[in-house]
Amino acid sequence: MPSCAKFSRFWLLVLLPATLLAVDGAPDPDFQGPGGYVAYSAGVPSHLAGRGTIAPDGAAIFVSHRTSTSSIFLVSRVTATDGPQSYQFSAAGATDVHPSQAVFDSAGRLLIVGTATYTGPGLVVMVARILYPDMALDTSSDGDGYVTFDPPEDLLGVAIAPVIVPLGPLRVERLVVAGTLLAPPG
Repeated sequence: MPSCAKFSRFWLLVLLPATLLAVDGAPDPDFQGPGGYVAYSAGVPSHLAGRGTIAPDGAAIFVSHRTSTSSIFLVSRVTATDGPQSYQFSAAGATDVHPSQAVFDSAGRLLIVGTATYTGPGLVVMVARILYPDMALDTSSDGDGYVTFDPPEDLLGVAIAPVIVPLGPLRVERLVVAGTLLAPPG
């Protein structure tokens, strides 16, 4: 069952659609050889990939989920030279999971943000915390590795960013979770 007990760790921002521009660049020819890319199947048909990130050890990390309804999602790790490895996770009690982005926090833990559907509460925002490079759920995060909370209605997608903020003489890390509404409120 989802837990909404850890609101102090997260800020939810509701954003209107925006376009972010990235610096153009050519593929890295040192990553997986000429062309700088690798194509592979996670072994399960009909998967949709989400946004990825680069791990502290230089591996490429991305998330995916089945296009059919499923509580299972995959985290795939691709190094510069080794073949891709996929790790399967399941949100207990969820009937459908859609991970959308992977990032690392300042402690080197992998954070996966997305949405999950549960019988009863319906659609919730889900953040999974995974120990890296072990690729195991961090059960010190809300007891099962997942934190969930209710989103505003008509939430289309979510993204996450770890941010260091001043708190008196200290600097603490907070997670900013942002989403896009299908229609503005009112």
